[in-house]
Amino acid sequence: MNTCPLCTSSNNSVFLDVNKYYLYLRCKKCSGIFSVKKDNVNPRKNKTYLDNPEKYLKIIDRYGQRWLLEEFEKMYFGISNQERGTLLEIGAGVGYFTLLAFGRGWDSYGIETSEKAAQMAKDIFRMDIEYSYLENYKTDKKYNSVVMIEVLEHLADPISSIDKIKMLCPNGVLFATTPNTESKHWKTSKQNIYVPDDHVFLYNKKTIKMLAKICNLKDIQIEKFGVGKKNDSNLMFAARF
Repeated sequence: MNTCPLCTSSNNSVFLDVNKYYLYLRCKKCSGIFSVKKDNVNPRKNKTYLDNPEKYLKIIDRYGQRWLLEEFEKMYFGISNQERGTLLEIGAGVGYFTLLAFGRGWDSYGIETSEKAAQMAKDIFRMDIEYSYLENYKTDKKYNSVVMIEVLEHLADPISSIDKIKMLCPNGVLFATTPNTESKHWKTSKQNIYVPDDHVFLYNKKTIKMLAKICNLKDIQIEKFGVGKKNDSNLMFAARF
């Protein structure tokens, strides 16, 4: 029985039959959409944009990154009494956001699952980006904030991931962005969010609120942003541990 990684309900239905390897299921309890492998198959892993970080570096939307930093700080100062301090970016890529945060006064660090991208962040931006998966990351540092930009949908076990982040950022603030499955934009866009070996759990406003409740996140703020007629292709949220 396939259970929802978020609410553990086994009451689900097929949302999308992607290919001979994968299905997406929709949880009838929390409305989360998650991928499962079909029986007796061994799917190939898709390549991601960070397999070629040199190309990714050329297409970074620097204005968009600046805007996200400003939105993060609005939410951070809105729910926290702390000043700028230590910041950890999970899924830091080539380190561009981490660099911008450093320029705004944050003591910023990052971790990244692409070894090539982490090395480029060090070589080009001189940022402290460590090649590591979240579950394996070890440090004595404690952070005031953790940032995850378009990372949440890649986490197969969001609850344990948030628990790990809590240990890294006690009494701090979590800021994250993720695609919004309620947006009509994704039904017509050429860009595909339904990549089941990469986007393993997809969210809407309801599922983010449930994630916050399960993980005991406080003072949550959720906003829509992005493209489409309603500028709602994505969601951003911030909450206090």
